[in-house]
Amino acid sequence: MRNLKPKCRLFVLCIGLYLGGVLDALAVQENQCVGFSAADVPRYEVNCATGAESAGECTVDARTYNGFRIYSDKCATCHGHGTGVSTSPAADLTRRPIKYEDIHFTLYHGHDENLGVMPSWKGNCDVIPRIDELYLYLKARSDGALPLGRPSSE
Repeated sequence: MRNLKPKCRLFVLCIGLYLGGVLDALAVQENQCVGFSAADVPRYEVNCATGAESAGECTVDARTYNGFRIYSDKCATCHGHGTGVSTSPAADLTRRPIKYEDIHFTLYHGHDENLGVMPSWKGNCDVIPRIDELYLYLKARSDGALPLGRPSSE
């Protein structure tokens, strides 16, 4: 590559990066390289009073509570607060099955669909280091283990 002119080197580098990203995305989308084992997937801890109708009647572990805070701060603007009512066409993430691999893939790569664009969060230091915490909150909500509202932390 040393014999190439600077513009050619830049072009070759850009093509390589583009193709590498496309192939990586295709591999994950086709489940060819998920990269997580069952042992890697974190588990939430939620304790609710019998018949709890609000998360205020529940206690969650610290990581799940942090996930609630991240979701409220960074995600709820587009995805709603889990009430099924949102002014955005973005999916209500608290009412659908949540997969650990999908959360990681989508937050790193984003996606572009008919209804709107989910940006990549890979450069956001408030979100990316805390993906597991966000996953725990969303998983607890989507599993029905945690009702709507602000939970209490242990």
